[in-house]
Amino acid sequence: MIPTGEIARFFALLGAARGDDRVLQLLQTRADFREGEAFTEPGKAETWVSIDSVPGGVSLRFLNGVLDRVVIHAQDEAWWEAYANPTDLIAGLDLSTATREDVLGVLGVPWKSAPKYVKHRIGTQYLHISFLNEKISRIVVMAKPR
Repeated sequence: MIPTGEIARFFALLGAARGDDRVLQLLQTRADFREGEAFTEPGKAETWVSIDSVPGGVSLRFLNGVLDRVVIHAQDEAWWEAYANPTDLIAGLDLSTATREDVLGVLGVPWKSAPKYVKHRIGTQYLHISFLNEKISRIVVMAKPR
C-alpha cells in the first residue's frame, strides 16, 4: 500500500513522460525547478536528466524521458536544502525529526534493510529511506531498485 501524504503524488508520477501534464503541474508548484544537462553513461543506452528544486529539496530524475525516481532531501546537505514540507510528505512522519524506529512504526517491516537504510516494496515500486546520525537524510521513490 502506498503511504499517504505528498509522497503518493510522487509514486503516481513514476513512469510519466517529461511532458506529461501531471509532471508539468508538479513543476508549476515551485518556481525554482531547474532542468540540468542530460547525462549518458559511456557504453550505456541510458540518458538521465534531472529537474531539481534545490531550495525545495526535490529532484525528479528522468531515464530516457520517463520519470524513474524522485529524490527527497530530508536534511540540508551540500547545496541541497531540506524538503520544504517535512510533516506533509509521509503521513505520521516529520522528516526533520523522524528516526528509523519512527519509519518502521509507520511503514512496517522493510523489504530490505541495512544499518544506514530501509527499502520498502510498494506494489511494483520502491521506497528507499537513508539515515544519517539516526535521522532520515534522504528518501528515494523509484520505479525499480538500482
